Amino acid sequence: MVQTYLVADYPRWADATGVGDGVAGLDLFLAEEALLGRGLGTEVLRAFVRDVVFARPEVSACVADPEVGNAASLRAFEKAGFRRVREFFDPEQQTTNVLVRLDR
Repeated sequence: MVQTYLVADYPRWADATGVGDGVAGLDLFLAEEALLGRGLGTEVLRAFVRDVVFARPEVSACVADPEVGNAASLRAFEKAGFRRVREFFDPEQQTTNVLVRLDR
């Protein structure tokens, strides 16, 4: 499952991340255990950001927020070109996450 949205459309999340206008958020979830660890997440991220997220001219960057302890997810985002920005506390999920960002 992969989805995107404008961060500004979700004021609480926009406040928690502080990313500003023109930024899309992205969520990725791989549920098939047999497909984990094979590079699929990285490839999905690259293609989805290129073909869907950055197809919107108003979007200048894409962010995501894997949990700080999710090393596999963080590796996938980094291999797809995202960089770590900072850690933050997500009050809705009650987790510490890493904000990762890819600029156009």
